Amino acid sequence: FDGKAFVQRLHDAVTSKFKQGGLIRNVSNNEIFLDYKKLAKADINKNDLIDFIVGFLLDYPGIATAYNTQSLMYMNKSNPLIQRLQRGHNAKRSGDIVLSLLPGYMMQREKGTTHGSFYVYDTHIPLLMLGAGVAKGSTYSLSYITDIAPTICALMGISNPSGTIGNPIGEALLK
Repeated sequence: FDGKAFVQRLHDAVTSKFKQGGLIRNVSNNEIFLDYKKLAKADINKNDLIDFIVGFLLDYPGIATAYNTQSLMYMNKSNPLIQRLQRGHNAKRSGDIVLSLLPGYMMQREKGTTHGSFYVYDTHIPLLMLGAGVAKGSTYSLSYITDIAPTICALMGISNPSGTIGNPIGEALLK
């Protein structure tokens, strides 16, 4: 996925539609950040701009879906993709719009790679634990990366760090 060409086309489309450049402050990590000062100065309704950008994204080749992040937080969490997008959202630091590329697509970069996609093939990883207090066996139960620290704390018999949101992986612990 040619990220540079995408960003240029996005800026061109927004500038053409709203007759104002620079309304997008940044495009990073599959998120789009708006420039609120320029929106206010040009008297452009934020929601009109967001709706236009989401529509543009949904029509763009290689993009699977796009969401207004304010709406995203109220969507049905039973959809695994929606749930992953919600978990990755931070109201103070995340963009105004989040997009997801089609499976198998990755933003082209000059060097390095990405942190992956929201798809299972990129997020499902094995976890191997060994040591005192660790139960022999395996599990297919759903667990999250946020469960690792509570599991280690349970093994060590100490309290979870403040701010911990996960739970110990019960199958990993000796009974």
